[in-house]
Amino acid sequence: GVDRVTLKGEVIEEPEMVTAIFHKPRGFLCNNDGRREGGTIFETFKELENLKVVAGLEKDAAGLILLSNDGDLMQAFGKNYRDLDRIFKVRIKGELSEKAHNKLTQGMRFEGREIMLESLKLLEGKGEQFWYEISIKDHRDRLLEKMLKQLGHPIQRIQQVGIASLRDDTLKKGKGRLLTAKEKKRLQEELGV
Repeated sequence: GVDRVTLKGEVIEEPEMVTAIFHKPRGFLCNNDGRREGGTIFETFKELENLKVVAGLEKDAAGLILLSNDGDLMQAFGKNYRDLDRIFKVRIKGELSEKAHNKLTQGMRFEGREIMLESLKLLEGKGEQFWYEISIKDHRDRLLEKMLKQLGHPIQRIQQVGIASLRDDTLKKGKGRLLTAKEKKRLQEELGV
């Protein structure tokens, strides 16, 4: 807070710390490291290009992602992400049986570990399409998809609707917003920043 950085006599101002949520449409990569070309959120949504993805999604998933240029927040998120809930709205094939529901919420052996969802709630459904809201702490790649497929209920559609305490059901696809002071403070408390 007291150091000054200058370049050829000009004071370089520290950039404002920005943290935002963005509703990522399906079909876009959350990648801005230059290793991949085409189809990234940063090529299409230029207003994001100075931010880094803190909590992203797979290319075929839609929903909320978290972006920031706040190094302390990003580092804390990286250390604590296994303890934070991610909330998804998923459309699966068929309604979960009581047995499948219990396996998911009380624990099932999967990939050598005992896994259980934090919460599982039926939203609506008929015929072969049922929507559930699912909260999970384990963030391994496509874990939720693999678990439901093993139980005979492949995911047809997935959307992340919450990250830790962050949630916004009003954000349209391809739109984002800065976190409110209250949201950022609550997230910092959750991360111990």
